Amino acid sequence: MSGKSYEYPKPIHPRQGYSLGVVLSDDVKMGQFVQRSKDTLADRFTSHGLNDIYSFIMITDDCSTGDFFTGEERRERYLGDSVISRELDKLAKLHLGGDERHSVMAFNRMVAANLTVVMALVERGQKVVYLVPLYERPDVMKGYGHPSIPRAADIAGASCEIVTTVEEVTKAFDAGGVSLLGVCAYYRDIIAEDIFEAACREARARGIPVLVDDASGARARVYDYGQRKAIELGADVVCTSTDKYGFQGPRSAFMVGRKDLVDRIRPVALTLGTEARPSITAAICRTIAEFSPEQMIEENKELETLHNELHAKAAPVLGPKLRNMGAHGVRMPMEDFLELAMERANLRRVEIAPVDATCVHGSYLLRNHGYITLPAFSYPGGSREIWLHLKHKRARAINLDTLVRNVDAAVDATAKVIGSRKETEAILRG
Repeated sequence: MSGKSYEYPKPIHPRQGYSLGVVLSDDVKMGQFVQRSKDTLADRFTSHGLNDIYSFIMITDDCSTGDFFTGEERRERYLGDSVISRELDKLAKLHLGGDERHSVMAFNRMVAANLTVVMALVERGQKVVYLVPLYERPDVMKGYGHPSIPRAADIAGASCEIVTTVEEVTKAFDAGGVSLLGVCAYYRDIIAEDIFEAACREARARGIPVLVDDASGARARVYDYGQRKAIELGADVVCTSTDKYGFQGPRSAFMVGRKDLVDRIRPVALTLGTEARPSITAAICRTIAEFSPEQMIEENKELETLHNELHAKAAPVLGPKLRNMGAHGVRMPMEDFLELAMERANLRRVEIAPVDATCVHGSYLLRNHGYITLPAFSYPGGSREIWLHLKHKRARAINLDTLVRNVDAAVDATAKVIGSRKETEAILRG
């Protein structure tokens, strides 16, 4: 793969949405790397304590249940599930929309929700059409959505076609063999509401169910961009995460969907064990009940101010490819980061892939400063961009000049090793 005058290996992987690593070349190696990061983090906590650890990832994982898991009845296996499910039904429909024609489910993870829906609704040998936002580097790929849906299609024995326009959706439908339209409405960028709605309309005209991954979009699209809820735009099944963007955790998910489709999804969830247990469902109810659009909007204003200041300090150091996402943080795509490191190393060709480079950078930040970043901790298949988000209180309180200096020093350290696959392997494989 090349970007401008820079050359580096590996084409875009259809399930991941980015180039697989050369060193971290598969899920097993990536999983081993993440586990080493966790071990390093645990060691640092033991030796330095909490105040010397800083998370720059926006997700939170508050598993407290509040008043939703009190009483003996909540701890009886089937009674507890029955009682808490009714409370979730009311809260979930208030948040995502839906009425008596819809059913509600809770899942252990957002990835678990997507996997279960795809396994339930997609026939082996058929196709998932996946509508995603445009990617900012068209020389790399045309669009990028969360990889959980393509990966789920692969597990289900189906193919997945990435599309970004209504015309591409229609063409894919006309080719036949489509079991599901997946929509990743908000991921690094947003799908325009008219495209979203028109794609759903095309699917409905053909009897193709629509799954919307609205992990953070259920709040970001609606409150930041003024879009309507996914069900109002034609979604048959919509899932959202409870650990990001206005929600405080647990790291779980809930779904609202057409009853006839949920009747097919539920037994698959029970078979796979992806459904949330009553205690997790109670924590989900707590976070929905606590959600305040006004409070989220105020917090986003504070975050936008902080991220504007961070970007103003970091861009002169890290260059114009550093993107200011306002309340959503400061980020740099993996390809741009590798090219930045190559420029500093005066290299025009390397043997490693962008994801290898960002993981080296994340490793340096973790080992030297206790920084928790996406490259070092994202699960196999998840994004490993350079992304700094100041949601957490210790990250928010950090001196921004110090933060920029440490991030920049880690770029220099990365630049020193990327010319050597052996040195890169030594860092990433411990």
